[in-house]
Amino acid sequence: MKKKRILSALIVLAMLLCGAAAAETETLDVTTLYKTRDTDDNWSGIEVETIDLSAATDAEVVISAKGNYVLSGKYNGRVLIDAPEEDKVRLILNGVEITSPEGPAIYEKQADKLIITLAANTENTLTDGTPVTDDDDTIGAALYAEDDLSINGTGTLKINGTQKHGLQSKADLIIANGNITVTAVKDGVRGRNSLLILDGKLDVTAGGDGIASTRKDKDGKGWMVLAGGQVAVKTGNGAAGANKVKSTSKKGIKATTDLSILGGEYILDCEDDGINAANITIYGGSFDIRSGDDGMHADGHLTITGGNH
Repeated sequence: MKKKRILSALIVLAMLLCGAAAAETETLDVTTLYKTRDTDDNWSGIEVETIDLSAATDAEVVISAKGNYVLSGKYNGRVLIDAPEEDKVRLILNGVEITSPEGPAIYEKQADKLIITLAANTENTLTDGTPVTDDDDTIGAALYAEDDLSINGTGTLKINGTQKHGLQSKADLIIANGNITVTAVKDGVRGRNSLLILDGKLDVTAGGDGIASTRKDKDGKGWMVLAGGQVAVKTGNGAAGANKVKSTSKKGIKATTDLSILGGEYILDCEDDGINAANITIYGGSFDIRSGDDGMHADGHLTITGGNH
């Protein structure tokens, strides 16, 4: 009989929450993991530079210095951030539709940090084009940051990763808020060094992994903390389409080192594992996991001290 693990995570949760393997664990203080600027979406009364992308005549709009930039309009081209490495750049998306014929729609090549604020009551769309090569690195994501990336605000952001990944930071990624939908040929959301989700609504459909922190060659990296919000992930063909032959990883939520879940709502429909990490600690949250493999898989320790199922 073909083995199906559609409700395996719910069974595990039921057992553990009833005391089969619960343990006393000190709750993680998530406030130590971000700065005020990562979550502050207020831009009223601050000095900004306004850029109407629909008026741009070149195939690339370049931002080369720190500051607050309000972007609006429909644009067939790329927004490139290439600033001094100590500069923080903030983009306020105020109703944009950016379709890049080549590479990411928004590409942060250099800065200390890129902060994206989704202006209230706006709809924003980013779509990438053919991947570009920078030195030996192939850049394939609709929203790509070489350095730290934070997203806040209450607006809507639709990310179409038509070539490879959807949303990617090669450093630390923070999603503080927003209504974000990601569709990607490969991985949906990637924070290489770390990934922190504080709030908002995130809906990911991916051909590869849904949400991942991937670094494994440096101590203290590759971790993920999920503290709140509503997260829905579908990978591959979903649990119902799973088969024994897996040519690529199609996990729902994956961290190479430690994964901590403090709260939030998670609806996962995954061809591969629903949740996968070296060590998993669940302090709270609500889970509905359908998986073609393991509902939750920890290579080291799985600790559950709270949550609903």
